[in-house]
Amino acid sequence: MKKLLVTLAAVLVSAATAFAQGSVTFNNRTTAGDAPIFTSDGVTGAGSLAGIVAELDLQTGTGATATFTPIGTTTFRGTSGALAKFITGVDMTIPNIPAGSPATFVVRAYTGASYSAATARGQSNPVLVSGLGGTPPGGGAPIPTPDLSGLQGFNVVPVPEPSTIALGVFGAAALLLRRRKS
Repeated sequence: MKKLLVTLAAVLVSAATAFAQGSVTFNNRTTAGDAPIFTSDGVTGAGSLAGIVAELDLQTGTGATATFTPIGTTTFRGTSGALAKFITGVDMTIPNIPAGSPATFVVRAYTGASYSAATARGQSNPVLVSGLGGTPPGGGAPIPTPDLSGLQGFNVVPVPEPSTIALGVFGAAALLLRRRKS
């Protein structure tokens, strides 16, 4: 019976370490300083926008080939212009990346159902976290959950509707044609 229990315990421990996942604290008030998220005026906190969402994305690749995987969302601490600059910190588990491993993150804030369908949106700089927190896959002392040190503030700006862009292009073309005829 003892051998069965010891074997079962060993299997459970190895399974738990095989599925170990890292973590990071998602907020924009870090030990390296604040990274405020403003509306397009650069003064009012983005939390004052109706339906604003702050999302943490895992970035893989760089430049035009970069892909963003949403990890989770959080909310702003208040809705007044002054109090809404900082999002509420929450520890996020990063799937498929073990504790101690590096990972690159981007913070996105938007209104709407998703970042791509947003009516207003903004995105931070990529932030490299050199070692995720959690229990290392091989065991050992837990690694403290790091924050997003190096995060820079950004603005959430309205996304022009395609019809607005088309109207602007037609207007510019009309001006060029009129100037050419003169």
